[in-house]
Amino acid sequence: MQPHAPYLSRGKGQKLKQIQKGIRRQEESEAETDTVSDGGTLSSLSDTIRPKVESRLEDSELAQKAGLWLELDPAELVKNGTRETALELYEENLRIALESVADLVSELDGRVVVTADHGEAFGEQGVWEHHIETYIPPLMEVPWLEVE
Repeated sequence: MQPHAPYLSRGKGQKLKQIQKGIRRQEESEAETDTVSDGGTLSSLSDTIRPKVESRLEDSELAQKAGLWLELDPAELVKNGTRETALELYEENLRIALESVADLVSELDGRVVVTADHGEAFGEQGVWEHHIETYIPPLMEVPWLEVE
């Protein structure tokens, strides 16, 4: 799981619960190949609206922020602002991902490298998240962790 959106703890952890529910369904019924769990109306609405908003306002900071806002809790946005809210959720996703890495590393021998395909932007130079063909240091500097 990547640390960026969708944020697993958003909405009292509904995304994480949705994923876990899907995994349980898949484990319970190997024959059923397409298990899509219902993340609720807000989650479905976000998944539907976000691409449309971003395509209409392509390459604008407003579009990037609007897409990100659909991933964030409105109360937290008002209280802490976009950057702090996104960073908190990103860090929570990272914690969840690294807990899984820690479990996996204990089962492996030798050096383990944990990396990603890109970095993430939190408003630097007007860029939010990770947009294609955007060449700024926060996106070009790829996370890298070596575990002995």
